Amino acid sequence: MYDTSGFLEKNRDLLHLDTIQLLSSCKCHLPQVFASSLLAQSEKPVVGALYKSGGADSQKLSVAAKFKGQLFQLMQRLESTTPHFIRCIKPNNVQSPGMYEQELVLQQLRCCGVLEVVRISRSGFPTRMTHQKFARRYGFLLLDNVASQDPLSVSVAILHQFNILPEMYQVGYTKLFFRTGQIGVLEDTRNCTLHGILRVQSCFRGHQARRYLKELKRGIATLQSFVRGEKTRKEYAVLLQKHRAAVIIQKQVKSRIDRKRFVDVCDCINSNTISYSRLVS
Repeated sequence: MYDTSGFLEKNRDLLHLDTIQLLSSCKCHLPQVFASSLLAQSEKPVVGALYKSGGADSQKLSVAAKFKGQLFQLMQRLESTTPHFIRCIKPNNVQSPGMYEQELVLQQLRCCGVLEVVRISRSGFPTRMTHQKFARRYGFLLLDNVASQDPLSVSVAILHQFNILPEMYQVGYTKLFFRTGQIGVLEDTRNCTLHGILRVQSCFRGHQARRYLKELKRGIATLQSFVRGEKTRKEYAVLLQKHRAAVIIQKQVKSRIDRKRFVDVCDCINSNTISYSRLVS
């Protein structure tokens, strides 16, 4: 339901103070009465939802001034954001999925002005880029070294190197303007060049990694051989010491056995000698 509360206060357009003073300065009595009435009305505080937040300054504003201020605030809000416009296209009249009527869609595009916008966009220079950004993004594609030159010279050199037609771009003081599709050639070349650079870098890094791995394996093998040799030498020294100890033990045992055998032989000889001497006597 339409609510009319505060309608009069919201749409009241007060006259400017200069106009009221002009009416009061007239010699005729009727304009002076109007001026005094308007002056009293302008000095009277106005109560309403629109004037509660504005204070005394909002009471002196006209409807046009308020509309201008609101429009200015709206433009500031739109400029501070990135608006996106969505156009809905009806694919068919029966509202059924999977059906596409070409004539209906084309008619909607024509009525909405999409085709005209595309035509205007293609005839103009929709792609814009500053000289610094253009030189920083595509400067490495140049065959000559132009690191000491300014961004404008680098940009012009890039355009000449890739043989971009003069009617397809315009050079400004701070920006470059391209027609539709012209920047795509540079992007494709840039992507191919970066892909090649990445391939070369990957091959070189792979070669370095394999070389480092080979040297690492060689160093590990050398270290392992040194450790194993040291371990083997220590084991051999222990084994040699044990062998020497075993030889000494065997020598002592054999000498003891030989001495015991010698003593037994001597005892046997002595006993035989005694027996023989007894027999002879």
